[in-house]
Amino acid sequence: MKLRLSRLPDVSTRRNRSFAAAIGALLIGLAWWLCGVGLDGLSDARKLERLNTTPLMHMSGGVYRVAGSVEPLPGSNVEAPYSGDRVLWVEYREERQVRVGGVQQWRTIEEGTKGVDKIALRDQSGTVLLDTAATFSADGHVRSVDAVQLAEWDLRLTYQYREATRRYTERALLAAPQDLQAIGEFDPDTGMLRLAHTPAMPSYVSVRNIGSIGGESLVKALAKLGAAVLALSMGTGLVLVGMGIHRFWIFILLMSGAVMVQLMTLGGRHLAGDWQAAMIIAHERNTAVQAFGDRRLPEHQQDVANLMAQMASTASGVLDRRLYRRAAGELAAIAGDSNGRGESNRLDSVPTLMTLGVSVLAFLVSYWMFRSGLGAILIKRLVEALPWNRSGRLSYGMTKKQGTIEAVAGTLETPLSEPNVLVYRELVEELRGYGNSRRWVVISDRLETLPFRLKGESDVGAGALVNPEQADIDFHHRAQRRISHSPERQVTAWWIEEGARLTVVGHAGLNPEGSAELAIRAEPDAPFLISARPDGAMLLRMASNAFVRIAISFSTFLFGMAALLALRGSVTPDGLLTLVVGVPLFLLLVTAALHYNDLIYLRNAIVARRQHIFTQLQKRADLIPPLERIVKRYLAHERELLVLLTELRRAGMPACADDGLERVLGQQQALQRRIISGGEAYPELMSEPVVRQFQDTMRETEDYLAFLRDAHLKSCELYNTRIATFPDLLLARPLGFQPASLALSPHGQEASRS
Repeated sequence: MKLRLSRLPDVSTRRNRSFAAAIGALLIGLAWWLCGVGLDGLSDARKLERLNTTPLMHMSGGVYRVAGSVEPLPGSNVEAPYSGDRVLWVEYREERQVRVGGVQQWRTIEEGTKGVDKIALRDQSGTVLLDTAATFSADGHVRSVDAVQLAEWDLRLTYQYREATRRYTERALLAAPQDLQAIGEFDPDTGMLRLAHTPAMPSYVSVRNIGSIGGESLVKALAKLGAAVLALSMGTGLVLVGMGIHRFWIFILLMSGAVMVQLMTLGGRHLAGDWQAAMIIAHERNTAVQAFGDRRLPEHQQDVANLMAQMASTASGVLDRRLYRRAAGELAAIAGDSNGRGESNRLDSVPTLMTLGVSVLAFLVSYWMFRSGLGAILIKRLVEALPWNRSGRLSYGMTKKQGTIEAVAGTLETPLSEPNVLVYRELVEELRGYGNSRRWVVISDRLETLPFRLKGESDVGAGALVNPEQADIDFHHRAQRRISHSPERQVTAWWIEEGARLTVVGHAGLNPEGSAELAIRAEPDAPFLISARPDGAMLLRMASNAFVRIAISFSTFLFGMAALLALRGSVTPDGLLTLVVGVPLFLLLVTAALHYNDLIYLRNAIVARRQHIFTQLQKRADLIPPLERIVKRYLAHERELLVLLTELRRAGMPACADDGLERVLGQQQALQRRIISGGEAYPELMSEPVVRQFQDTMRETEDYLAFLRDAHLKSCELYNTRIATFPDLLLARPLGFQPASLALSPHGQEASRS
């Protein structure tokens, strides 16, 4: 994966981090609001599930759901403003087409509602008047009344007409027989069903099945809950970035905890409130039935029993059933005593194909975002796990080095940058389109690089060779200017000049130019990062990118799973709770797996670095047998030297001794000193090819061994620190990760036990 460091947000300055934290705090606040609105919509959908359809003549008092056929009353209709149709209720709108920034848009000029105050509804049991609860002006227009929240009307589009730049639409209930469903409050004194919201239940009027409204409300609620999870997750990540925290496990822990606390706190409150509202409806209906006294019909009592049975059937899951029993109290027995029958009140208008498509799209986005976010985290953790290379020497494999750069073979000549440039990118763009659709389109994008040396403060020698081709580069400078006005073009340049201080993370491998010197360069499946910012700022930028991607993955997966649950026509609290708890647990398991892999990598890195030291010592040890024969010819009287040579030849390289390599290294250095002192008395000894080769090998490898021993020591310190600190110690102790010995052994037994 390529991170594209230059495109990541710059969070290296305190000002930018403060801005990120402020945006994160706003997103967290927005998340709580969205969650509340989403849960309100979910509550409305569940309230529709709990209401049974009551025959018109069986109503006694309270909130009811009814269905029947409209019977127009003589003279009780109004004229639709555009079509001239006779209607009982109409919502109309006039729009004008305007150009905004070169884009055509429809803007509302006039809209309103007209209707009648009474509508007759008939079913098999009889006829009831629906009181629209509206206040009308002299011309029949509905006036808004603050104290009354009118019903929500779900009507079909009955008229649409376009004339030049104007468009007229009407959604109406025609003054003709047709099916109608409604939810309202029945007043036994007037015998009418009042179409206005109540504290316990919103009021609806629909020419479709009212379950359609519930299905649409359910889908919208889930979308808002998904947006709330996204805002909360991203807000948590931005706040952490603003605080300079880039630890992935802290982000996952806080993000998961915040989402669970938010949904459980607000969700639990809404769930309890829903059942309290449902029981208010049941109590009102039962009280009205009891008030009938001798006039009470068996159908009235049966309707209450059916309502309780309907509510009991929607109490699916442990949480729902527990709250239902607590809220229902004595009413719960009515359903059984009177053989109450619930309905299959499945919420309609949850389009199967569309919902499946949305779910699949959400899962694909979630997978892609999770994969890219996890890739960014893996690269970040690799950068953290690499010890700093504080020597001019490179060993084969991944390395991390910081220092200033020096040219190897000249510099680049560029039009927009300073002199002595070693890496240069030029982007040419042209402005195309009209109005709001005008966009900068890329005409050309070229990158020029030259090899350079990276020299640290403590480096010995010329520094490490770096070939920046195909690197992921975070540039040091940026400039932009217009280069033409017809067509309008601009050029943007980024560059890194000689003497800049860089952080380079990449693979040290063989130089493709044929030199025996190792170079940091691009390698398949290995990150290659060059940044002009400090190590901490680079890690923070990578973390911000990963946090946003994981947040999007988390929220889209939750939304996709919730949408699949919605296909059943209902989303239960148990189902949401499973998702809210299950997905964070999965992310925590992924985090634990990442930490386990880190420990394995760090442990293997110790073994690899010990093996590098072992290889260098082996190169020296191979010269001991021929060296012994030469020394015997010249220094036969030097018993201590001969004994040392004999011991080195017989012992060879250690296989698994904990301090074996330390012993060999000390003996080889002692041998070199004795031979040098002996050569002062016997100059011809120093002229022997084997002796010269031994001396040259000792000199060549001494600095490299010092670098390897330092890298080994840093690896051990990093590994030992990780297994002794939270949260890695939670894995290290149960899984048997033991501290690595700082003593050299070729296979690193202490670190390899698990």
